[in-house]
Amino acid sequence: MSGPSALRVWGIVALCFCALGLTFAARSSVGVLMPIWEVDLGWSRGLSSTGSSLVLLIMALISPIAGDIIDRVGPRHVFAGGLVFMGGAIAASSQISREWEFLVLFGVIGGIGHGTISLPLVTTMMAQLLKRHSGLATGFALSGSTAGQLPVLTLLAFLVTMLGWRDAYLSFGFGLLALIPLAWLMLKGVGGEPRAQAGHQAGAATLRARLGILARNRTFILLTCSYVLCGFTTGGVFDVHFVPYAVSFGFALVDSTAAHGAHGVGNMMGLILFGWLSDRVHRARLLAAMYAARALLFILLLNTAGNLTLLFVFAVAFGILNFATLAPIASLIASHVGIRMMGLSTGLLFCGHSIGAAAGAIFGGHFYDLTARYEGVWLIALGLALFAALLANLVREEPDGNRPRLGVAAAA
Repeated sequence: MSGPSALRVWGIVALCFCALGLTFAARSSVGVLMPIWEVDLGWSRGLSSTGSSLVLLIMALISPIAGDIIDRVGPRHVFAGGLVFMGGAIAASSQISREWEFLVLFGVIGGIGHGTISLPLVTTMMAQLLKRHSGLATGFALSGSTAGQLPVLTLLAFLVTMLGWRDAYLSFGFGLLALIPLAWLMLKGVGGEPRAQAGHQAGAATLRARLGILARNRTFILLTCSYVLCGFTTGGVFDVHFVPYAVSFGFALVDSTAAHGAHGVGNMMGLILFGWLSDRVHRARLLAAMYAARALLFILLLNTAGNLTLLFVFAVAFGILNFATLAPIASLIASHVGIRMMGLSTGLLFCGHSIGAAAGAIFGGHFYDLTARYEGVWLIALGLALFAALLANLVREEPDGNRPRLGVAAAA
């Protein structure tokens, strides 16, 4: 490990773990609070889903911009700024009473924060921080978005029960704001340095030229299309509607939320497992198999009614196949596009993922409002996951087999 000291590196890893844990739990909190807002504020699930979809659309707009800035100047300003928007939005959302306040504070301002504190952009930051052998550090940093959700979402459910949702949200906001000075100090000097790059990509100085390269890259296009569908099935219908679906079947709110948190444990397992596999097997076929297996799991979800154990089994298994898709995708991007444009390319991928998730979130809410059932939502998600598998299977593996590891930049 070269560059920053090991202590500083692992401090940054811990910072990313905490920031992702709080951020992803805040986004998933809509699913936890949806039934409560329905009673307390008189909001339909379609409205709550619209707020979630607005977050995802703003993320889609912000992620490529944030990624390009990280490529050029490093992650310090982007990461700290994201915490300002995210923490401020969540704290302010604790006082909302009108629909437009929810859409502006949680949806727009919170969406800006979500668009910067995200998995692909943390992956890029770790790639800039470490030049080699960063797979373990990257895995731990990303696992905050998964393992962090288990205690945070479970704590949220208890806080909502004991103190009410407003005080619970206020605690979320303060937790995120407390990370700002740490981020500003620890990320000083990270990234923003020119790196050697092969071929014509090194000369892609302007944003227009860099976008042109990506638009002509067959691998990038296929991965983006499959990732849009991935977003619909995960960040859209699952993250927003899993807890309401479980509650509608009679499971307690705390049990349903705990199952969603257990999904985070599966995510952590999947990140490590599939990150390791991405270095050793055909990455495109691995990704296709993950999408196909995810589709089959929706059949299991449709048969969990009344069985809490089966609900937890689904949540963990779905988690293993959820965030872990980032491992083969990031590896393919690193080898087919290059580290120098990884921030922009992963930002655009995340943009597509967010658009798909926004569609899934709003579709699930309005579908439930019309039918008072979720089964059709899961069947459509099943079909889209299978189509994503087909697209991923069309991606070509790197011909020479020399695969950069997840988050690892070639030495300059």
